[in-house]
Amino acid sequence: MRQVHIAGPWRMACLLVLGALVLALVASEANAEREMPITTCGQVVKTNAFLTHDLTCSGRAGVVVGAPGITINLNGFALQGDGSFGRYGVDDMHGFDGVTVENGVVRGFDYGLVGFGANNLVLEGLVASGNASGGIFVVGSSAQIQSSRASGNGGDGICALGLSAAVQSSTASANDGNGIYLSGDFSRILSSTASTNVADGIVVVGNTARLDHNRTEANGNIGSIHSAARRLGILVVGNTTAPTGANIADRNSDPAQCRPTSLCDPARGRS
Repeated sequence: MRQVHIAGPWRMACLLVLGALVLALVASEANAEREMPITTCGQVVKTNAFLTHDLTCSGRAGVVVGAPGITINLNGFALQGDGSFGRYGVDDMHGFDGVTVENGVVRGFDYGLVGFGANNLVLEGLVASGNASGGIFVVGSSAQIQSSRASGNGGDGICALGLSAAVQSSTASANDGNGIYLSGDFSRILSSTASTNVADGIVVVGNTARLDHNRTEANGNIGSIHSAARRLGILVVGNTTAPTGANIADRNSDPAQCRPTSLCDPARGRS
């Protein structure tokens, strides 16, 4: 067999590439080793972590965030609480920034997920249901809530207070408060649905909001003490720059459907 010799600068280049590949593999394996399995309620996680099975948490938090910049993967499993006050499915009350929580269910807690003073949270693929005070509650800038669902919670389904919050491709239904509530300038709600909530479907307090391709239906029509009040599909207040976007609002208890009305697209609503 003929031998091929690599000489000169090409040999050095090949060695450098090989070295880089080896270092990348070692780093990947090290990161995998640093992932922590979540096996008990109230576990404090300080590195990337994953849930290994459903957990039922009586009088305890589900998972407690203990460091910034980590990813908590619920791995398709559920955290189940007993409604104890001040106990949260995922607890970031210490305000660690840059945390990602994904892919699972948080139900039956005081709040399904709380981030207090936590910036740049990413919440994706979550289901928050049947929590006593609310589904998802975040205080901090640049929260991103994607492809998530909040239903049957005792307060607002999704609530984010802070600049540049974004909700996309998410659903809030049958909550005892508002479906989606954002407070802060530069808020965005895109391609999301709010329906059959006791209060308003979508509420934004702040300037320069964008709400587009959302659908709100039958909010404020629930048989409760709130049902006598007129409730909107979409409400934006506290702004000097008009919000932008076109949305569908139908069968909400306030005949105006949207305020400002420019956010309702009658043509899309009839489609």
